Amino acid sequence: MRVLITGCTGYIGSRLASRTVSRGWETHAMLQPGSDTSRLPTSTKTWVYDGGIESVLQCVSVAQPDVVIHLAAVGGSDHKPSDIQPLLAVNLLLGTQLLEAMSIGPCSYFVNAGSHWEYDSEGRYAPNSLYAATKHAFQDLIEFYCRTRGLKAITLVLYDVYGPSDWRGKLIPLIVRALQTGERLPATPGGQMIDCVHVDDVCAGFIHAAHRLINENDTGHAVYAIRTGEPLRLRDVVAVLESAAGCPLNIGWGELSYRAYQVFQPAESIPVLPGWCPDMTLEAGLRQIISGADMPEERYAQPSRI
Repeated sequence: MRVLITGCTGYIGSRLASRTVSRGWETHAMLQPGSDTSRLPTSTKTWVYDGGIESVLQCVSVAQPDVVIHLAAVGGSDHKPSDIQPLLAVNLLLGTQLLEAMSIGPCSYFVNAGSHWEYDSEGRYAPNSLYAATKHAFQDLIEFYCRTRGLKAITLVLYDVYGPSDWRGKLIPLIVRALQTGERLPATPGGQMIDCVHVDDVCAGFIHAAHRLINENDTGHAVYAIRTGEPLRLRDVVAVLESAAGCPLNIGWGELSYRAYQVFQPAESIPVLPGWCPDMTLEAGLRQIISGADMPEERYAQPSRI
């Protein structure tokens, strides 16, 4: 199996590359110039994406992947005017260039990463950020290429992904860091529901989706969720972590306001990827992180609020 992955320098992408390499897949990574490849397996074959279609055409033509897994994205709950160009360049342009290159050949199978931020609690399109709007707009482009060029695609809607060694400014790393340092953590009232999915289960979902595209008779573009189906209030997630750690956290509940367009209930109507289910419980996943205690201080990113 040959796979081309974008976003390999990110948290999910780097762990997915390790999984595909361990399975014996020939793994290719499309990277921007100057990307840090230290987290990638040494056998990963890298290709430089310079923003132009020619670099994408060459990569797909020479690598000849059986499947493309598209994780590269520029995110964020808020944006500034200066963020618009990189948002569009990565979330729309790069993906469209990949689809165009695939339509020329020789690859027909595409797995895309979506976000539950694109949807309201009923599963209706209701983007809460420009990031979410661009992610959903890209799904329209996937539909076009599947309809007119014969590609087969799956978009996996991701929820709150967590796991060990997470350097991102996400919810779980922030709480675990507060546990490790004992610092006081200002927080929202904590009533928002979140569905925490372990990164290894997410990676298994992408691999399963790739196999499904190749082995099943599905056509067109399907959208599936990667979720546990057991969302908890933020306050309850903290309680699970406190129980796993055996000590309380210093949380300042209500000291921060909810962010604009806060998602209070993640969509549960999006069907889960057939044949996939999570293996890691939240308690087991949090215990794994606590026992590892391997989040380097200098690589930690601070979010705006929890």
